[in-house]
Amino acid sequence: MNIPDEVPLITLVALPAVPEPDWSQAPEEADYHAYEPTGVGVWIEGDVDGKPPHVFKYHWQHMNRNEYSGYELPFGIDWRMTLRRRPEVT
Repeated sequence: MNIPDEVPLITLVALPAVPEPDWSQAPEEADYHAYEPTGVGVWIEGDVDGKPPHVFKYHWQHMNRNEYSGYELPFGIDWRMTLRRRPEVT
């Protein structure tokens, strides 16, 4: 196997982090925040059969009310990785 003396460097570009929601702005009943495939943020209320919302094809699978949060997902982030549970209040 021949390895050249000069190997080109691959530049890794850091992807943006998923924006964390400001829970002080969340509706009282919101248990989760996530982004839809369109990039809009939503507050999600409650669990589904004791389980958190989960990805179902092209949207979040949940049976409870949701409300737009006003957040927008930056380009380059997979919406399926954005589910955030409300932090526990101590």
